Amino acid sequence: MTAFAAQLVAALKRRGTRHVFGVPGGGSSLDLIEACGRQGVEFVLTRSETSAVLMAACSGELTGAPGAALTGVGPGAAAAVNGMAYASLERSPLVLFTDRIEPTRARPTWHQIYDQPAGFAPVAKAARWIRPDTDAAEIADLLDLPTAEPRGPVHLDIVAAEAGRPSDPIPNQAASPVSAALPDALRQRILGAKRPVLIVGLQARHLRDETRALARSLGAACLTTYKAKGTISDHDPLLVAQFTGGTAEAAVLAAADLIVMVGHDPIEMIPGIWSHAAPVVALSTWDWVAAGGYPVPQQIAVGGLRALLADLTPATAQPGWDLAELAGLRAAYRSRIAYPDVAGISPDVVVDSLQQVAGPNARLAVDAGAHMFPTLARWMADAPLGVLKSNGLSTMGFALPAAIASALHEPDRPAVAVTGDGGMMMCLGELATAVERKLDVTVVVLNDAMLSLIDVKQRKQQRPQAGVASRTVDFAAIAQAMGAHGSTVRETSEILPALQAAARVSGPRLIDVHIDASGYDAQLDAMRG
Repeated sequence: MTAFAAQLVAALKRRGTRHVFGVPGGGSSLDLIEACGRQGVEFVLTRSETSAVLMAACSGELTGAPGAALTGVGPGAAAAVNGMAYASLERSPLVLFTDRIEPTRARPTWHQIYDQPAGFAPVAKAARWIRPDTDAAEIADLLDLPTAEPRGPVHLDIVAAEAGRPSDPIPNQAASPVSAALPDALRQRILGAKRPVLIVGLQARHLRDETRALARSLGAACLTTYKAKGTISDHDPLLVAQFTGGTAEAAVLAAADLIVMVGHDPIEMIPGIWSHAAPVVALSTWDWVAAGGYPVPQQIAVGGLRALLADLTPATAQPGWDLAELAGLRAAYRSRIAYPDVAGISPDVVVDSLQQVAGPNARLAVDAGAHMFPTLARWMADAPLGVLKSNGLSTMGFALPAAIASALHEPDRPAVAVTGDGGMMMCLGELATAVERKLDVTVVVLNDAMLSLIDVKQRKQQRPQAGVASRTVDFAAIAQAMGAHGSTVRETSEILPALQAAARVSGPRLIDVHIDASGYDAQLDAMRG
C-alpha cells in the first residue's frame, strides 16, 4: 500500500493541483514534500507561512482547482491564519496541511501544542485531524469541499508518525450535478428590462464568453467588481464602471430599470446601506440571501452559473442602452475618480506607464491601501483574472505573493505587483523567492512612507497624526541585496525610462517610486462619498 502523504498528494494532483507552497516543519510536511517530488507536483519554498497560503489561494483562484499549502506545527500553523482568512473571505479553493504533535506516554509534551483545528475553524469550511485509517471517501469529501460553492479553504492536521504509514487510495468523486432552474418569471423580467445593469461578480470569472454574450444580447450597462475586473473588458463599450458599493458608480445605477447581479458575492461590497431604487435580481452559484447577504434581491436563481447564463441569453438581441449614453456615463465616472493634479509624482502616471511597458498580456496584483484606488482605476483589464486583489479581507502584504503565484501558474505571462511601502514591508522576504525561481515579476512600490489610507481616516476624524508615518525605506537597495534589479524614481520624467530599463532585465525587478500622496483624500471622497 502507498503512504498516506503520497495518497493525499496524488488525490490533489488528480483534482488539478500543480503546486504546494509552504515553510516545512520537521513532521508530516517532510513526507508531503517528498511525495510532491515523486509525483511531479512542484513544492515552492516561501519565506513565510502567510505568503505561502496567499500564493496557494491565488493559485486556486487562477486554476479553479484546490490550491495547496503546508506548514509546521504551532507557530507555523498560527502564521497561516491570515492566508486562510483571505481564502475564506475571497472564496478561494485551498487545502492547508499542518504538522500535528500527538503526545504519548513515552513522549509527553506541551511544547508548541494548541488545538489547531479549533484555531482554523472560524476561517475554514472544515478543519480536521485526518489519519491513515480515516475513511478514504471522507477524505475525498474534504478535498472536494474547497471547490464546492461557496468556495473556500479546508484545514487538515496530520501527525508526523502517521504520514508515512500505508493507507487506502483516495477516490475521485464525480461532482454532484447542480440544478440550474431559471424561473420563467425571472427570465421574462430580465428580458423585459429596457435599461438593465449587470453587476458582474467573482463567480463569473471563469465564464467570460457566457457573461459577455448575455451583456451583448441584453444591451446591458455593465459594472464589474474588483475580483471580476476584466470579465467584461475594460475597453468594452458596455462597461461603465467598477462596482464597490460606493457613490462613484451611482449615476448608472440610478438610471437603471433593473439591476441584475451576475455571480455577485456580498463579500465584494464595502459596508453600507443599499440606496439604489431600481429593483434587484440575482443569478448565483449559491444562496447568499439565505445566508444573510445583502442587498436582498426580489428574486434569485441559484444553480450552475454557466447553465443559468445560457438559459437566459436570448437568441435575438435586445435594444438595451444607447451606447452614446453609456460612453458619457463612463467618461464622467473616469473623470470623477481620477487622481487630482499634484505637485509630485501622480500614481495615475505611474500606472499608465507601467501598463504601457508591461504590455496588454500582463497580469496585475495590487495590494490593499490607498494606492489601490488609482491603480485599479487606471489599469485596463481585457480578460478575467487579469487582476488579483484582496477584496473581502483586504489584507496588506498580498501583491507580491499573488504575483509570484501568477508567474508560477503562467511563466510566459508577465506579472506585475503594485504595492505601498507598508504592504511591501510585510512580505519583503518573498523577493528572494522570486529571485530563486527567476520569475518574470515586476514590483512597483508606491512609496510615501505612510499608511496613507489610515492617515486619511485619521485626519477625517480630526485626530492628531500618530502611528501612521514611518521612515523612508530604500527598497531598491534591498532588492539589489536579494539579487533582483532595483531602481528608485523621484521625478515624473524618470518613470518611463526606469520601467523600460527594468523591462530589459531578466528575472524579478523592483522600482521604488516616491509618490505625492496628497491626492488620496479627494479620490477617496469621489469614490466612496
